[in-house]
Amino acid sequence: MISELKLPHGKLPKITIKLVVRLFHIFDAMRSLLNEAEKLLTKEYLNNLAEYILSFPRIFASGMGKSYSPAILLQNLLRKYKIFVNTPNLDSLAEVSENLSHDDLLIIFSVSASSSIMGKFEGTDAKVLLITANPSEGLNATVDRVVHFTISTTGARVMFNISYFYLVC
Repeated sequence: MISELKLPHGKLPKITIKLVVRLFHIFDAMRSLLNEAEKLLTKEYLNNLAEYILSFPRIFASGMGKSYSPAILLQNLLRKYKIFVNTPNLDSLAEVSENLSHDDLLIIFSVSASSSIMGKFEGTDAKVLLITANPSEGLNATVDRVVHFTISTTGARVMFNISYFYLVC
C-alpha cells in the first residue's frame, strides 16, 4: 500500500517523488494481477496444459502486435528442450494455417481475440489453443481450447503480458 512507501521527502525533487509514487502504484497493481493469475494457473492446470501442448509433434504460435511477443518467448524457452516451435507473423498466419494438419497445434496469443487475428486461421485442420482475456463464449466455438484470463479492463494488458510470461516460464 502507498502508506507503506517510505520516501526521503527532503532529499528528492517533487517530480522524482511523483514518479516513485506512480511506479509504486504500477507495481502494486502488478502484484494484485499476479495474485489473480495464480488463482487460474494452478500447478494442476499448468501441468494439464503442458501435457496438451507437448502432445503435438509440431507446434505453431502467433499473435498480433504485442501479443506476438509471448509466441517468441515460448519458441525460445522450448528450444532449450529441443522442442521446435514455428512462430509465423500475422502476415503469413493465414497461409501457414492453410497448410497445417490435424496433428499440429496452433497457439494464438491475443488479448482481444479480435476478428483481425481470429479470421487468419479459419478453416485450419490444426488444433487451435487460444490464450486470451476476451470473455466471449462465442470464441469456444472457433477454437479447440481456450485459456481465458478473467481480469478487469484496466489491468487487462498488463495482466495479460505478465500472465504470458508466467504461463510460458
